[in-house]
Amino acid sequence: AASAGMVREKYRLPVYPVLVNILRPSCGTAISNSFQSSCLDLQVRQDFQVVNLWDVNVELAFTPSLVVLLPFAPIMLGGNNENVVRRAAIALEAENEFEELEQLLAIFGSCALGLELMEEIMGLQVEALRASPIASVLRQEGEEEGTLEMLKVLIALRFGNVPKSLELVLIFLNTEELQQLVKPLLEAKAIDEFVAFIHKVMEI
Repeated sequence: AASAGMVREKYRLPVYPVLVNILRPSCGTAISNSFQSSCLDLQVRQDFQVVNLWDVNVELAFTPSLVVLLPFAPIMLGGNNENVVRRAAIALEAENEFEELEQLLAIFGSCALGLELMEEIMGLQVEALRASPIASVLRQEGEEEGTLEMLKVLIALRFGNVPKSLELVLIFLNTEELQQLVKPLLEAKAIDEFVAFIHKVMEI
């Protein structure tokens, strides 16, 4: 709020914060449009504009002044198809100084359309994708999210529901740790036994 006030004072223009969400959150996750905090008796609330890229029409990315949006075309509204990604690749190729944006397009395109199709669309540009730090992070997050969801389904099948307290513990475990819990889960006779195992073995 203080920094927004300083910018407003300097440029004499209205200023407000904007939060841009790139990837759609998992089902049931609420998207906030404000931040609240308190200190002593002072309550502070900061509202911000929320922009969800999956709700933004992909054609906006092809506006000449918005070239930086092109890498996100595959995850924008109406962008999850081969023709749109090809258009985005051609548009970025024409902008010689935006090589990093082409790599980002390859990353998000592979998430939406698969790596094989992106190799066909973008050719040799995707060779560096496998070694890209950004791609590695996305793959790791995807694997962990998939393993977590699988484990939650198994817990629900075994014991009827997933306690919120247990869910909060599981989200802090990596893929390997989550995979190690499958066998104990299937062997546990009660949810309390499974939770006790987690606390004992994982030292939580």
